[in-house]
Amino acid sequence: MFAKADRKPTAAYLNLIASAAAIIFTLPKDDMLKGATRCVKRTGLIRGDDVSIRYRRLDMRCMRTKTESSITISRSLDQ
Repeated sequence: MFAKADRKPTAAYLNLIASAAAIIFTLPKDDMLKGATRCVKRTGLIRGDDVSIRYRRLDMRCMRTKTESSITISRSLDQ
């Protein structure tokens, strides 16, 4: 799953991402919201603008540029 938004994503955007990821990966929406929020919040000054995390056996990658941010959620092929 891939989604793009403005540099500072809103709560509605994160809620939409969590809903879509919950349907696609058949996981609870609350868990998906927590993982997406965690990934987006880690982008910044200390960890950089390209962050990859593992959450609930999913690979989440958040990237941020000067004008937009994006999140990619995927599952390994062997799972």
